[in-house]
Amino acid sequence: MEIHAYYPRHVVALIGGVLIDEIIDILRLRCCSCGHTHAILPDFIIPYCTYSYSLILECLNGYYSKVKIEELCERYNISPQLIYSWIKRFQDHKAQCIFLFKGKKEENLKVKLIDILKRILGYIDLSDFLTEYFNENKYCFMQVIKSPG
Repeated sequence: MEIHAYYPRHVVALIGGVLIDEIIDILRLRCCSCGHTHAILPDFIIPYCTYSYSLILECLNGYYSKVKIEELCERYNISPQLIYSWIKRFQDHKAQCIFLFKGKKEENLKVKLIDILKRILGYIDLSDFLTEYFNENKYCFMQVIKSPG
């Protein structure tokens, strides 16, 4: 692999309770044997998503803790549709999380989403969870999962 280029990427994150809206440089590498390029994303970024894990997990935590959607929207300057899309995406990843935590997919229906979220937020370093999730599933947590076909 060799350095190919950098490109700007817009990221919105929640750091220390403060909303940060930045443009960061993303490194692209090129494979010397096949010629394909690959972006090297920091672990706080979800592929194809402007918002970071910190903000998304905070909004999900608020939602599952019964904070009103309108309040979350005002607090983080986001739309209700965006929050609902994160809720759907989180639901789409439920089975993978349960499998990762318990190793048994047949227990899917017995575990509440709030319990999964608490388990994720319980990690001292979120990167540990994200790495485990990626290693098990071969895609990132909260990444849009495309249906085959």
